[in-house]
Amino acid sequence: MQDVADASGCTKPTIYYYFRSKEGLVLALVEHVNSMLENIIRPELEADSTVSASLERITAELMRMHGENPDFAKAHLMCHADSTGIRSLFPSMKSRFVEVEDLVERLFSRGVERGEFRPDVPIPVLCRTFSSILHMALAFPQDGAGQTSSAGEMVGILMRGIGN
Repeated sequence: MQDVADASGCTKPTIYYYFRSKEGLVLALVEHVNSMLENIIRPELEADSTVSASLERITAELMRMHGENPDFAKAHLMCHADSTGIRSLFPSMKSRFVEVEDLVERLFSRGVERGEFRPDVPIPVLCRTFSSILHMALAFPQDGAGQTSSAGEMVGILMRGIGN
């Protein structure tokens, strides 16, 4: 907590006043990150475009956010991509991720219904494949040659593997 206090310019007692515990602080972080993700994904559930176009817009927005805000990038990857991160350290918070996962599953279900994705691939596998490609691109934005992949290239990788 001292590192958090130093970074934020607050005292430890102030942090504990607002968050009560380390877990309370982490919960607030998770809820903030998830809220930002939900605000990106929800409009895509209403969009009339293809699901692959929605995934490309989601990817582009996350790439933009990561590029503009390194603190968000760290928090997002810590919450959603790091196997040694929040989910494993705080198993009690698993339920906090359900809403984001449900939104992504609904998006992929729509893609299966419309024939964009192979129907033989279970929805959770579609979601996991997308999140793995996305998190890899966000965590390591440049390839070995120093090139950054576009959102379209990232979704293209997904579509080559599980698209119809």
